[in-house]
Amino acid sequence: MTEETNQPKSSGKVVLYFFLLLAFLFAGVMFISNTGNHAESKRSSRSFSPKFSERKQKSTPVPKGLDAASLNKLGAEQMEKKDYGGAEQTFRQLVKIKKDDPAGFHNLGMALFSQEKYAASLPYFQEAVNLNPQSEESILSFANAARLKGDISVSKTLLENLVKVSPQNAKAFMNLGLTYDAMKDLQSATKAYQQSLTLDPANPTARYNLGNAYLRSNQLDKAKAEYQQAIELKPDYAKAFSNLGNVFLKQGDTTSSQKYFRMALQLDPKLRERVKSAR
Repeated sequence: MTEETNQPKSSGKVVLYFFLLLAFLFAGVMFISNTGNHAESKRSSRSFSPKFSERKQKSTPVPKGLDAASLNKLGAEQMEKKDYGGAEQTFRQLVKIKKDDPAGFHNLGMALFSQEKYAASLPYFQEAVNLNPQSEESILSFANAARLKGDISVSKTLLENLVKVSPQNAKAFMNLGLTYDAMKDLQSATKAYQQSLTLDPANPTARYNLGNAYLRSNQLDKAKAEYQQAIELKPDYAKAFSNLGNVFLKQGDTTSSQKYFRMALQLDPKLRERVKSAR
């Protein structure tokens, strides 16, 4: 769940955040103008009015009469249990009674995001950023949802501005790498992943993503090294095992390739089709 930290800001950083907010508003306009027929996506950030889903939920109904603190606690528990549909309904109730709470809007966005409802999550992340432009967590969530929905230019604008304001944010660089990847800009993606790992060398996901970038550019030894480090950091990283198998396969080492494919399938049988196509 979202955590807000109260760290002192320098006057220079306040100015930077002001310009970043302007960029967010610009990105919001871009997002609204490029979202086709998605009703929620057409709302402007200044006239935000969430549309509540009429889809029936299987989760237990939210008890009536709960205050904001109780709703937030219940929603957090539901997210922990991966009852994302229930958390969605809980956080919808929360933002109805506490319309100025950026954490509530962010958490509602996360409940939708966790159900892969990326388009539906975007207005809530956008409102969380509008209410608290200094929340780097909400900015990252907004950018990530935009990328997964296909609004690559919005994601790129948000993240490029964020790394200027917060150059020590390793997650921002990693997500920027994913955005460049989606743009087929492999060189920029590689640099972004490398910068993320400079800031946080122990992040297995960034290692895996950098390995993917090296694999796509046919730098097989570098890809192998990144996947191996990712596995050292996260021994149950099934996708890293699978892609390491791909590297050995490309290098003609079928024995090692089959070994890592088998290990990947033991960790995650759902990768069977992926492994089958690699072979």
